[in-house]
Parts: sequence; structure tokens; C-alpha cells
Amino acid sequence: MEFLNLGEVRERAPELRRALDQLLRNRALVSRVDAAQWQFLRLCLDRTLGESSAPVPWGTLQAAQYKFEIETKLRRLYLRGGEPLPFIFRLVSRRDAQRHQLVADANYPETAGYHLLVRERRDPSVEIVESLVVTREYIEMVVTSCIDAEFDAYKALPMIDVEKLHRYFAIDGPAYRDVLHLLQRHAARGWVLTNFGNPSTKRLLAINVKEIRPDHVVVRTTEYWYLRWWGTMENRYCYPYRETNTHTYILKQVGERLVVVENIMPPPISSTPHRR
Repeated sequence: MEFLNLGEVRERAPELRRALDQLLRNRALVSRVDAAQWQFLRLCLDRTLGESSAPVPWGTLQAAQYKFEIETKLRRLYLRGGEPLPFIFRLVSRRDAQRHQLVADANYPETAGYHLLVRERRDPSVEIVESLVVTREYIEMVVTSCIDAEFDAYKALPMIDVEKLHRYFAIDGPAYRDVLHLLQRHAARGWVLTNFGNPSTKRLLAINVKEIRPDHVVVRTTEYWYLRWWGTMENRYCYPYRETNTHTYILKQVGERLVVVENIMPPPISSTPHRR
């Protein structure tokens, strides 16, 4: 993936300003254009173009939070498709830029420790897969959202709602088939988590991106799940699942998205042998 060098960025300053204005008018991305993270992004562009030497009014922790919010929202927008955008904006830390040799010019401006890099999207069919795959924050977001989607699907019972699952699971993969099978089985039994006072919950305790390869990504998590299944036919609690497990997620690129294909986990220890 090639980014514009500093000279090219400054030569195309009017185009880049129009592109950023176009992004910030997109309501799918921005709800409040005066929000601090978008002010931070504008300042990054101003400083990159050499049009501002204003000090950064945010501390290190605030800047890191704004960077994460901006990158997360931009990736979702870029992945959504629709009208092709002329430029891809990336905020990259000084350390990562040096490690991956993304910035050749030692004088390339930075803002609070971050470089604003720009890639021209010459071919709309060429997506940002390379940057998505190597971005650990994005990978962690996919796995976290996958866990949330699975829990929400269980809470939707007795209705089987797989819309959220389709966003984060490969629908032909074993992880999706396992969850769907469990939903169908519990729906037939009349088991739910929505009775009054049901204490069911889940927590992601740890997450670690273990491998990033061209054809797959491996993520290891530690998760706590407490699912106290209520039987609507029996009118009582029928089965408690309460486990803290290590999960291994295998993710692959499917079309324009990174999705979970496998969720490998040990059999229950404290519960009878049912998955969830």
C-alpha cells in the first residue's frame, strides 16, 4: 500500500481539504462536526499541509482516544462501500510508521505523536484490506463485536435473529453453524434469557492478536460467560452455563470484511456437556 509523500500531499492540498470536508458531511460517520475528535483530525491535516503551527491542545491520552475513535469510524465507513471516495486517510503512530517504513521523510509532520497519511484511491475495486489486516485495533474490534453479536442472539430467543451474526461471522464457517445450531435447539426447547431477573452476562477479560498472516488471523481471548437458561415450558431454570474459557478465533477476509470463521474453545468444566 503506497501513501502520498509529503510533497505530493501538499501539492494536492485543495483536493485533500475537499475530501475531508466531504467525509465530515457524511452523517454515517459524523454526528457532531464540532466534536473534539474531528477537530483533532482537522488539526492533523492543517499541520501536515504546513498550514498550522498551533500547539496541540490535547494531552497524550486524549489524543490516543481520538485517534482510536477516528480510525474505527473511518474503517467502518470505508468498508461499507457505496460511492468511491477519492482518498483514504490513516492516522498512524510515529512508532508504527517507522516500524513499517510508511514515512520516508524525517520532516513529515506529526500531531501528538501521530502522522496523518493519505492514500489516493485510484482504483475503486482496490480496497484497504492490507491496512485492515495489519491493524490490531480493527481485529480486536471485529472479535469484540462478534462476542457481542453472539450474546445478543441468545438474548433474542425465542426469536432467532441472525442479522448481527452475519456482520461478523462467515456464514459458511463452523463458528456460525455452531451458534445457529444452539439457537435452533434452545428455541425448540423454549429456553430464554429474558425472564424477569435473569442474571445472564458475559465479559471479555483479555484479548491478544497472536498471528497476522496473508490468509488468516488468529486471536486468543479469555472470556467469562454466565448463561442461566430459563425454560418457558417448565417455568423454571433448566440449565446454567458458567465458564471462564480461553477461546481461539480464526478470522479470514471475505469480500471487503474480516469475519470470524472458527471459534475454538474447550468443553465446559463446571457445567454439563452443552456448548453455552
